[in-house]
Amino acid sequence: MKFLTTVLALLPLVYAASIPETSLAVNNVLGGDEDDLKDCLTAAKELHTCSIPCLVSAAEPVGCWPLDMNCMCGKKEKFFKEAKQCVTEKCGKTKSAEILAATRKVCQVCI
Repeated sequence: MKFLTTVLALLPLVYAASIPETSLAVNNVLGGDEDDLKDCLTAAKELHTCSIPCLVSAAEPVGCWPLDMNCMCGKKEKFFKEAKQCVTEKCGKTKSAEILAATRKVCQVCI
């Protein structure tokens, strides 16, 4: 079930990243502008795949649904604390710092 949730959480970003930038009708689809979408996708690409299961599993203990970025980012300090140990174990200490910084960036530019 966690794997399925992880895959479902990534599908919108993977799909959006696969569309040529010139064909994005961001105003019609997402209600934002193209620069906002580019910034969001760039930030999301900085998340290493090793961290995704950790980020998904950290959602529930802080009271969020794994696909609810507004909730997770709204409780980001608690969420990051919950995810940190798992991310460090799965991705290593060096990548862990990069991933947590990227997660903060996702919250800043995507929400």
